[in-house]
Amino acid sequence: MKTDEVNEIIACLPKGRTQFYYFKDRYAFLLLGLVAEQECRISTIRESAFGSLLNKPTVREHLADAGAGVVDREFFEGYAANAYNAYVLTLGRWGHDKGAWYRNCQQTTRRGCNLVLQLNFSREHDRAFKKLQSKYSHVRYDWGGHPTSKKRTTLGWCRMDIDLDGGEALIEEIQTDWVRDVVADVRWYERQLKKSSGDYAEYLTQKLGAFREYLDSGLGPHVKVWDEALLTAAIWFLVEEIGITRIFYHTWNCGNALKAQLERCAPPKSLYTTVPKRFCFERTDRIPCFLYERSVRRLMKGRRPVEFFMLDLEAARKKVVGE
Repeated sequence: MKTDEVNEIIACLPKGRTQFYYFKDRYAFLLLGLVAEQECRISTIRESAFGSLLNKPTVREHLADAGAGVVDREFFEGYAANAYNAYVLTLGRWGHDKGAWYRNCQQTTRRGCNLVLQLNFSREHDRAFKKLQSKYSHVRYDWGGHPTSKKRTTLGWCRMDIDLDGGEALIEEIQTDWVRDVVADVRWYERQLKKSSGDYAEYLTQKLGAFREYLDSGLGPHVKVWDEALLTAAIWFLVEEIGITRIFYHTWNCGNALKAQLERCAPPKSLYTTVPKRFCFERTDRIPCFLYERSVRRLMKGRRPVEFFMLDLEAARKKVVGE
C-alpha cells in the first residue's frame, strides 16, 4: 500500500479508542456469525468448511438454544461469556514507499506500507505491570523498531496489506514481543538461580518471585489466547470496518521467502500453520491480485509451490445460506 492509502484509512476510521473483548474461542462465534449472515440450518454449516467450529464446547452449549436447528448472525453474536479479556485497538503504519532493499528490511511482500492493527492491554493489566516496574524500574517490553502503539502498552500487532479496489487483504504478520520476552525472562532467571548461591541467589529468588507473580496474575490471562484474540480482532476489523471479505494469510515457507525473512529471524511456525487452519483458512495456489506487480512476480518466478491461506467469507456465505 502507498503511504497515502494507509493514512487515508486511518483518518476515515473513528477517532479515540476502540474497545475489543475476547473470551476463549470467540473466534468461532465471530466466524460462524459472519458466514450465517442470514437464517440457515445448522446441518448446512456442519457440512461446510466451518463445520469444525460447531464442535467447540461453548458453541455446542449455545446451540442448545437454537430453535428448530436454524441459526443466523444475531444468534451467534448473542452469546455472552462469563469471563473475558478487555483490550483497546489502535491503528498504525509500517514501512515506506521505497525500493526493494527497504522492502526486504521491513519484511513486506511488496513495496510500500502495511496498515497495522495494534491489540493493546487494558488498564487492569497495566496496573499489574507497574507493580513489577515499581520494584525493577529497568523492566520494559515495548521495544522500538516494531509497530507498537506510542501511547499504550501493546500486547501484539497484525500487519496487513489491503487492496480496497479489489476487495482483498493479506495478513503479513501477527506477532507479540511482550509475551515472548516475559516468558524468556522468567526462564532465564530460573536457569541462573539453579547455578547461583549466597546473596545473589537470594536476590534472584526475590526477582524471580516478582516476575512469576506478574506472569501468573497480570499477563497470565493473555498468554494462551493472544494469537486468537489478535487474529479475531484483525478479521473483525477487515470485515466490519473496511468491508473486506477475502482475506489471505501467509504460509510458512512461501511467506518467509516472499518477505525475505532470514531463517534465524523466522517467526514461530505455528503462527503460519495451525493458527490459520484453526480459523478455517484453506490452502490455495490463488495469489492476491495486488501482488501481480513486477517486483513480486520476480520473487515468485520459479518458486513452487506458491501457496497462501485464504478465507473467502463471501463465497462461504453463499454456500451456507444457499444463494
